Amino acid sequence: MNRVKCPSCERKFDLPDREMGQRIMCPMCEINFRAPQLEWEDVEDEDEEDRPVRRKKRRRVAPPKSFTNAQIRSMILGVILIIVGAVVFALALPALSGRGGRLSARFVAYGVVIMIGGIVSFFFGFLGRED
Repeated sequence: MNRVKCPSCERKFDLPDREMGQRIMCPMCEINFRAPQLEWEDVEDEDEEDRPVRRKKRRRVAPPKSFTNAQIRSMILGVILIIVGAVVFALALPALSGRGGRLSARFVAYGVVIMIGGIVSFFFGFLGRED
């Protein structure tokens, strides 16, 4: 049995080896998704002294973990906020040298705050990832 996590609701459940790599349905949210394929790697036999010929055993290796939908949304939101903050900052910055004064200074500050929020949101997307 293998532990599988639904990409939508993130519920974990057991799945037999024969169903790995096939399309399955989550029992909780009933979304269809493809279960990860089992990978095999060669491992040397530890009983080298007993046998003159080396035999290789195969061991199951889990596929690398991927990002959840919530983490991807957080990273996309972070990128959007960084872009919006940079635009607000860039549009307000030239007005500081000429007319505008206080209002332009506020928009420069707003741009910086929006960019910081975007950076924080982007990096929160990496939290909780199990490698």
